[in-house]
Amino acid sequence: MRRYVIGLSALALALGSTGLLQARSRRDKKMPMAGVWHCVALGMPNGDVPFTLHLHQSGKTVTGWVSSSLGDADITTASFKNKKLEIHIDTDQANYMIIGKLSHGKLAGRWSDNQNEKGTWKGHRVAATPQSQ
Repeated sequence: MRRYVIGLSALALALGSTGLLQARSRRDKKMPMAGVWHCVALGMPNGDVPFTLHLHQSGKTVTGWVSSSLGDADITTASFKNKKLEIHIDTDQANYMIIGKLSHGKLAGRWSDNQNEKGTWKGHRVAATPQSQ
């Protein structure tokens, strides 16, 4: 009888875990941008710069903030449609545009600013839930 109870407990745990994974997978498909993304901007004037995107998603609208060694900034506007992410960040120093395409769970694309600097960037999601600023 004890083996039977242990076996049922293990089965219930396995089925519950599968359900959680399926729920997370459905959420990821509905809101693939939501979460924390570790990224790197390539081609910056002083070398490559790692940065982190902290994103929330509601339909095609994306909100959040970015953090890097250069400081933190709120995202001014952002959207995600047709597997394309477009982010605008306006700061006192410069206005940035980051455009990327989602492919196989990773982002890659181009960045530019209003001072004629530009380059490429790439990133991957490290957490499905963004942190608060």
